[in-house]
Amino acid sequence: MKTSTPLLVIILFLFQMTYSQSSESNEMESLLNEYISSFNALEAENSSSKTLKLFSDRYSGNTTYVKLSGGVIKKTYSKKDIKNQLDDIVQDDEYRININLNKILYTNKKDKAGTISALLDFTSYIDDKEAEKGTMLFNIVAVNLDSHWKIFQNNMVRISETKEIGDCVCHVYNKDNYKYIAELYYPAGVTYDHKFESFQFTSTATKNLIKTKGATFEWNKSSWDISLNGKVIGKGTTRQEAIELITKINFSEPCKSIIFR
Repeated sequence: MKTSTPLLVIILFLFQMTYSQSSESNEMESLLNEYISSFNALEAENSSSKTLKLFSDRYSGNTTYVKLSGGVIKKTYSKKDIKNQLDDIVQDDEYRININLNKILYTNKKDKAGTISALLDFTSYIDDKEAEKGTMLFNIVAVNLDSHWKIFQNNMVRISETKEIGDCVCHVYNKDNYKYIAELYYPAGVTYDHKFESFQFTSTATKNLIKTKGATFEWNKSSWDISLNGKVIGKGTTRQEAIELITKINFSEPCKSIIFR
């Protein structure tokens, strides 16, 4: 049986077109998979260099965080911001995050640029306890620089699906008899952030006071009531208890519970 020349030409054309599209898709998918692999290996590598080399020096990105409560936070990142974020993950022994490819939604590649859209799942941990699970929608624009594909732009939407709060860790340090510093690790988007709060215990002729950066609390040594603007917020019989009470109130939104050390 003979195959006509026109039909053969059409078959060859369709094969070449399919192969070309598959090859183009594979390059974009390979870049995304390399990013996922290097990101998940940050702790083992103890370095952000492998992940960072995948980004163009002119990188810019937008990230929108959608909280479980419906609140929205939007942030813009440069390559320097990405480096700082990755370095924080590497240096923080108490925090880690794992991301996995869920589904590739779209790919397209030209000679000098390409795009890929994908859904990623993430889980974050603090002190080996699960802190948050959710989904990331990646829309990546990549450019071909000296035969190497680099991430030029990424518009990401991160959606918290199971938690927007987690277990926080707070270290309390006594500088002298009256001054204390609390260092709190708390959920902040994709990573855990940390914040310092100072506590100074003073007294006047009529009052005992606890001063922080943002407020001054009254501490009644007879009833052990701690008040802010005339309203009792709780009790504390020791300075440590007073610090723990104020910290729990100040960080009630991001912290499901706080482990004090």
